Amino acid sequence: MYIPLHDKSKAEVYQLLIHSVLPRPIAYVTTTNENGVVNGAPFSFFNVVCSEPAIISLAIGKKRDGSLKDTSRNILERKEFVIHTVDMTNVEKINDSAAPFPSDISEIEKVGFTLADCKNVAVPRINETKLALECRLYEHIFVGKNEESDGTDLILGEVVGIHVTEELYNDGKISTERLKPVGRLGGIDYTEVATTFSIPRPKIK
Repeated sequence: MYIPLHDKSKAEVYQLLIHSVLPRPIAYVTTTNENGVVNGAPFSFFNVVCSEPAIISLAIGKKRDGSLKDTSRNILERKEFVIHTVDMTNVEKINDSAAPFPSDISEIEKVGFTLADCKNVAVPRINETKLALECRLYEHIFVGKNEESDGTDLILGEVVGIHVTEELYNDGKISTERLKPVGRLGGIDYTEVATTFSIPRPKIK
């Protein structure tokens, strides 16, 4: 079966993509606005780009009216943000914080998270997470027909530091089995990375 996309609506393409590219890692992003309000929002169009420099990508769609989402606006204005890994200990609160709160209301406070200072960025991180990446804006790319449309803000961020709980870190590596991150599937479905396996890289004899 072949599914062409040229005649599909935006909503139809979205559904096909989110049920095809999975599981997707979830970035729980904290930013601050000009009044110091800390915003928290989850995004699953997120991944690592390269290690030198240490760049991650974060794709953030526009609001229904075509305006910037709070996270995009704050990153573009303040040039800093923090990405947290989602796991089973915090996924419920993170999901609760995805409600459409007004810009002057902190989702972090509403769901009961607490904050801690970062080392290299002014944006605070969340205590109730096991892994957090301090990021600075590296590049912003608008993806769409024009910036007045409901396109996407592709944020490239440089990771300048990592906060990780001690039980996860050993010999330069972070334990996936102990972290047990949560990934996003299609619709309202999620998955926990609870089982891993290894396959050695092949060698040419």
